[in-house]
Amino acid sequence: KISIWDFGKAGAPPQELIAGKGAVTSVAFQPSGSLLAAGNLDGTVTLLDPLHPAAPAVLPMPDNKNTDAKNSVRAVAWSADGRSVAASQRWGALLWEATQPGAPPRGVCTGALDVRSLAFRPDGTALLCGKADGRIVGWPLRQGGREVTFSGHTASVNSLRFSPRGDIMASGSSDGTIRLWHIDKPEALPGVIPRQEGWVWAVAWTADGNRVISGGKEPSIRISSARSDVLAADLCRAGLHPMTEELWSRYTDEPYRETNPCADPRLGR
Repeated sequence: KISIWDFGKAGAPPQELIAGKGAVTSVAFQPSGSLLAAGNLDGTVTLLDPLHPAAPAVLPMPDNKNTDAKNSVRAVAWSADGRSVAASQRWGALLWEATQPGAPPRGVCTGALDVRSLAFRPDGTALLCGKADGRIVGWPLRQGGREVTFSGHTASVNSLRFSPRGDIMASGSSDGTIRLWHIDKPEALPGVIPRQEGWVWAVAWTADGNRVISGGKEPSIRISSARSDVLAADLCRAGLHPMTEELWSRYTDEPYRETNPCADPRLGR
């Protein structure tokens, strides 16, 4: 079941929707639309309309792919225009056109075994697939595009989200870090936001794009700065000692000073 709460109706019970026979593993609302995509443990993907819950649409699978627990859907995602929906599989990902839900899907991120997270580029030119091995594959959706790989995580990439401006992608991983990637510079080193303990399961951005919200193993929600200068200031206020160049460079790309990296007036020390 899927439960939907209306924040405008405090105290009201949630609306409950049925999406398949197995456990629901992922959900995503259609941008500027009424549909909800739900991925299921049994490998199916269902489109539901909360305004018309009695008519769910189960999306078709390729003839050569079975719907079972081995192909459980770990992530679903919509394109920014709401016209395409994608779902992860152990062997890659599938892409459907929402206007033709009965048409067979297109295979994307093929060869990317055990995809755990998905995100469309805001301009619709690529689908990003986070893998269990820590890599992120950018799969082109338009003719002439090229496949790119973002490498840095050392464990499963569990969540991908683009900043409101669309130029930075945040990735949360089982290695306990959040990485911030310049989407047009896959070869550049990403910014790194550490968590105190354990894996990161979900990431999101604040509306102004200055901070990243994350949840994971810790019994708390964290809000971290996405700006290197603010993150550097946070490190200085934390009073970590000794502040080695290796420690400094793990968390920020602000210049390191041999004498005192926190001596920069911008950093508040």
